[in-house]
Amino acid sequence: MPSRRKRFTRKVFPLVPAIEHLEDRTLLSGNVLVSLGGNGVLTIHGDQSANSISIQQTASGVQVSSGDSGATEINGSTNPFSASSTVKSIRIQMKAGDNTIQIGSPSGTQLALTGSLTIAATSGNNTISIANAQIGKGLSISAGKGNNNIVIGSTTSTSGGNPLTDVNLGAVSVGGNLSVSTGSGSDSIALVNVSVGGRTSLHTGSGGDDVALRSEERRVGKECRSRW
Repeated sequence: MPSRRKRFTRKVFPLVPAIEHLEDRTLLSGNVLVSLGGNGVLTIHGDQSANSISIQQTASGVQVSSGDSGATEINGSTNPFSASSTVKSIRIQMKAGDNTIQIGSPSGTQLALTGSLTIAATSGNNTISIANAQIGKGLSISAGKGNNNIVIGSTTSTSGGNPLTDVNLGAVSVGGNLSVSTGSGSDSIALVNVSVGGRTSLHTGSGGDDVALRSEERRVGKECRSRW
């Protein structure tokens, strides 16, 4: 009697693709700490990353926000910091990194401080622009080693453009002294439509530096010092 062979039927199940939800991979540019003291001093501290911030006067007060669409967080959040009371002075301390600081809104309300504005940045290629601002006392900017670009009184419309040929975006007035110093590197400093009540001092370190002045006004009896 011939042997019977058993037939095995293989069941084929359809493949269902599995979808795995990945965590958000948004590239962050660090975290900036912002606080307002009881004396009206707004303090800003950056970290080692390439921070980008914007400081503007709004209808509700001075606002500090990210300058790179939220990649730079403000106090650990993508939301801006809004001062709850009057800001008299601003102190900014940035660490190493290619930082970008924009102060004042060229098309908005003028930023008015009865006190001083102090910006200190260590090594890195820093970009600092100030426009449409009134500073009651002194303005001090110090940047360390790197290729720094500092424009006061106007901003360039294109990257690497000449601020002297671009449209003025807001004059800056300083009641006290104006001081700008940079470390070694190829630095660019431009003062466009700036009124200074005290002394103006510009100092750049070694390197191929560009310094441009236009329509800078100083009170009679004061002096302007420059070194580069």
